Amino acid sequence: MKFIVKLMIPAALLCMGICMIPSSVRAQDAVSIQVFYDDMSPYGTWVDNPSYGYVWCPNAGGDFRPYYSGGHWAMTDYGWTWVSDYAWGWAPFHYGRWETDDTYGWVWIPETTWGPGWVDWSQSDGYYGWSPQGYKHHHDRDDQWVYVHDRDFYRTDVDHYYVDKNENAHIHQGASSMGHSGPHQGDVEKKTGQKVNILKVQKNTQPGQQVSGNQMNIYRPAVKQNSSGPKAAPKNVKSAPAANTTNTKQPQKQPKQQPTPQSKPQPQKQPKQQPPKQQAKPKQQAQPKQQQPQQQKPPKQQAQPKKQAPQQQPHQQAPQQQQQQQQQQQPHQQSKQQKPAKQHAPAAPKKQKPKKGN
Repeated sequence: MKFIVKLMIPAALLCMGICMIPSSVRAQDAVSIQVFYDDMSPYGTWVDNPSYGYVWCPNAGGDFRPYYSGGHWAMTDYGWTWVSDYAWGWAPFHYGRWETDDTYGWVWIPETTWGPGWVDWSQSDGYYGWSPQGYKHHHDRDDQWVYVHDRDFYRTDVDHYYVDKNENAHIHQGASSMGHSGPHQGDVEKKTGQKVNILKVQKNTQPGQQVSGNQMNIYRPAVKQNSSGPKAAPKNVKSAPAANTTNTKQPQKQPKQQPTPQSKPQPQKQPKQQPPKQQAKPKQQAQPKQQQPQQQKPPKQQAQPKKQAPQQQPHQQAPQQQQQQQQQQQPHQQSKQQKPAKQHAPAAPKKQKPKKGN
């Protein structure tokens, strides 16, 4: 009995000591997502994207592609794991997703879950292929896939053996999906003629990664979002470029406020406004009707010489009555002219009578 008590006392003390260890020490690898913003800043640019928030653009050249440039695949106890040649490769290829940007090319969207490589796999006749997983979707474009002959897949310099992307469309048509796990170890050994070594993943205490012997040492902390305190954010952030921000901010800008009044009448109101304009034209054509009375005025001016006569126009006599009046006036005038002719006729014989008497 005493012997059992002696054994229980040290065990109780050991349990008490373990319980007294602070939780911060037991979870010492738990870090804030701020670690990404701080450690990635020297190697690229943080941009405030309106769709994804803070995204990171690596300073790796215009031809950079994730899971394509500067790295190779290695089999670990987590499956096919991307071993990057970049000093910053411990984060963007094992946390988060990749998207394409019109201005910056490929950009990284950080997340908190670690993985050996966030890609989709496919297999075709004589080829292995993979494509980066997008943010809540899959990249289906042919030029975003990477294909290599299955015999060259296990090379550490596999980036020198990629198939030209112009051939991706032909290869991808006959490809079948392999999900997120990639090719089987035995199949790779058969295709390459090499034995595939399984590396054991070990945690680094500092950012970075390296392969040594049968181990892969990589910094993979448990990243958490800030639940309290200041919000995690990069120190230096660029605003989204005009090509990207216009999708969300243009409606508030004047360039879009100016066309909006024009755009409203153009599709709907212009066809309605045009017909009234065409109706206004007949009104302008009606103006010659107002000029018609002006054309009637000249005959009144021509009738002025008739007014010098007895002014028959105010009575508006018909031309037949005028002719009758003229005919009536002519006999009176002829009678007046004949009367003096009768007076001169008898005067001549009176003068001749005294001559006969002598």
